Amino acid sequence: MNGRVEVIATLGPSLMTEKEIALLIGDPYHVRIFRMNGGHISPEALDSTLEHLSKEFGDEIQILLDLPGRKIRTTNLNPGLPVKAGRTINLFHDQVNFPGIFEHLQPKQLVLVADGAIHLEIESINSDKVVLMALTDGLLQSNKGLHFPGSHVEAHLPFLFEKDRALIETGKRRNVSYFGLSFVHSPDDIHEFRTLVSKDQKFFAKIETNEAVQNLTAILELDSVERVIIDRGDLSTAVSLYRIPEFQKQIINECKSKNVKVGVATHFLHSTVTKDTPHISDVADLYHTLESGVDYLQFSDETAVSID
Repeated sequence: MNGRVEVIATLGPSLMTEKEIALLIGDPYHVRIFRMNGGHISPEALDSTLEHLSKEFGDEIQILLDLPGRKIRTTNLNPGLPVKAGRTINLFHDQVNFPGIFEHLQPKQLVLVADGAIHLEIESINSDKVVLMALTDGLLQSNKGLHFPGSHVEAHLPFLFEKDRALIETGKRRNVSYFGLSFVHSPDDIHEFRTLVSKDQKFFAKIETNEAVQNLTAILELDSVERVIIDRGDLSTAVSLYRIPEFQKQIINECKSKNVKVGVATHFLHSTVTKDTPHISDVADLYHTLESGVDYLQFSDETAVSID
């Protein structure tokens, strides 16, 4: 186990006030890196939030700005669309962040929502909407990721959307410590980001796609790549949930062999989002991940929307 593992805590409704942040900064937690999910905030709101955090905490905290990246997300679905297994729902072109994706979809294609929490199947497509058959129950809400396992839909998406570029400019202006590069496929994506920032800007290359796993060696061999995060949520929809332990071990070992710092994100102590006490399996997962020698642990919903 590493002597010092950095905890990354995600800001959100349950972790945003000065009192809540100060609690994690102090004993016994000593958290220094706080993550902001760029998929859930506008560049304007980001700017005001970063200004406020800088005034309140100065150099006591470091901000990791996680860019949304090439991810299809739902929009304009407040308060949410109920999903019932065996029934169809309509998803209109103005309810996704990249309407052009409709032309690349096919009937019978599986659609996973929110890291696989909801399973849908495409029944039909036209220029205005997609008709989806629900395979599981749930609530389809805004800002949830849509994944199309086994397809090449992501190949039609830009690495950086306009919003990503606007967030980068805001982050640069407010001197964020790190950027999180989402849905990296290859070294070309890293090079594209590097053209937009200073040569000393720190970042995490996120490993969360099948393409990133296939190109892992080439990505890690870039001089600019000093740290990566394994995002198990999105990766599980790309390579299958059941292969996550295998890929997590493989990626960690390769990072260590190349002296690249590595972190793991998603579903650590996830049971504490709704319960006071974690499940035994959550504790065991956390222990074994620490034993594998990671440098970072990222908590997402566990800090952002936890009940306590």
